Amino acid sequence: MEEKVLKVNDGEDALLQTETTKEGLEVIQKIPKIQIEILVYSTEDNAKKMNKMLAELQKQLDTSKRAKTRVRIFWTIDKGDTTPEQKKQWLIERAHCVYYVFAPENHNVSSTYVKSLLDNVKKFEDSLKFFKKTGISISKRKQEVKA
Repeated sequence: MEEKVLKVNDGEDALLQTETTKEGLEVIQKIPKIQIEILVYSTEDNAKKMNKMLAELQKQLDTSKRAKTRVRIFWTIDKGDTTPEQKKQWLIERAHCVYYVFAPENHNVSSTYVKSLLDNVKKFEDSLKFFKKTGISISKRKQEVKA
C-alpha cells in the first residue's frame, strides 16, 4: 500500500492511501467532505506573508469548536511558474467541500474571518431552506475559472 500525504491544515495532514488489487486496479481512500474550504495560493516570494495568514487562519480554527469540524484550509505555493487562474483551477478541482472561498490575494485576514465565513454560510443555507419551502429551485453547478 502506498501512502500520499496532502497538506490541508497546518499541523494536520490528510492521508491518502492507495492500494493495488489483484486485478491491477487502484483503490484510493478519499478525503472526507467538509462544509467550507479556504483555498489559498501564492508564490515562494510571498511565502512569508502567506505563512503569516495561514497561522492566523489556523489559530481561528483551533479556537473555534464550530470551525474545527466545518472549515479546512487547502493551499498551494509555487515558484511563479503558473498563473493565478491556473492555481485557482487546480485548487477548485481538488477541493472536497460544499462551499469554497479564496483567501484574499493580499494575504490579510481579520481576526474574525473564519467566524464571518461560518455565519454567512449559515445565513445562506437558511435562505436556501426558505426558497425550498416556497418551491423555488436553485441550480447547483461547479464554477470554472476562466483565463
